[in-house]
Amino acid sequence: MGNLLLFVIPLALAIAVLQLIQLIKSHRKYDSDQLPPGPPGRDHANFLDNDRWNMFKAWNEQYGNVATFYTGKQLNIVLGTMEAAVDILEKAGETFSSRPHFIMGQVSYWTGEYVKWDANQD
Repeated sequence: MGNLLLFVIPLALAIAVLQLIQLIKSHRKYDSDQLPPGPPGRDHANFLDNDRWNMFKAWNEQYGNVATFYTGKQLNIVLGTMEAAVDILEKAGETFSSRPHFIMGQVSYWTGEYVKWDANQD
């Protein structure tokens, strides 16, 4: 009986771990195999400083005209050329037309220390 328990308990733990991994993978919103390439890692918010445009340019040179990265759980897509933007918006315009507008993102920007608001928005 003792030998059987030494076999069953590790087997049950292994099955539980595999089930947990499968559950986590099934609840992911985006599968990394389906996304365009981008820098590894999950949180790039700390790296987005005032020179972010040059960082985006470097990512597009390294990963192609369409690159993805995460800031927290938010997936971001960087389009490196006007042609890439036009192609995506023409081919999948209906998909992107109902996306919410981030008003605070349009009137504010992060300086690395605090958020600034632009009061001259029309």
